Amino acid sequence: MTFSNLSRLWILASVLVLTPSLYAKKLITNQSVSIRAMSTGESLYAGGGVAELSWNLVEVMLPGYLTRKFPFGAVQFRHISKDDKCLMSNGFWLSVGECSAVRLGDHRTLFSLLPTSSGALQIQSIATEGCLVVESNGKKIAQSIRLQPCFTNAHAPIDLRWLWVLTPPVIDAKLAP
Repeated sequence: MTFSNLSRLWILASVLVLTPSLYAKKLITNQSVSIRAMSTGESLYAGGGVAELSWNLVEVMLPGYLTRKFPFGAVQFRHISKDDKCLMSNGFWLSVGECSAVRLGDHRTLFSLLPTSSGALQIQSIATEGCLVVESNGKKIAQSIRLQPCFTNAHAPIDLRWLWVLTPPVIDAKLAP
């Protein structure tokens, strides 16, 4: 197993281990996560309220010509209750679009999770090759995310605005027995 495959496996395994579903509602699965910005702590959401703070993380196999360019693979962040709606990169910003468009060669719903030494991730759009960045403009997080070039210098610290963490889904919790 190569280093990149081990890293990809570690990312997916840590998401599954850190995402309990013992008391989860019907829509929450073992792939359910919330996406939080390291710079603000806010969750990336699909619109409405608390019910839309979680996403289903689904690994997608890339065509051969893209596997060399994106060694950590690709995932889709699927809407928690609308199975064919995914987080989508639209040029310089994000929206929600059709997950199935990837079958037609539309890669806007595909993202690569780039691991860092801190355990946080850069989230790279496969379509634009840019990373999700939180702009500090006093607006809600959904209005302040842009796609900008990813940090690629292994010797330079990465600005917090580029870093994200995948955390357990936002659900009603109960004490474990």
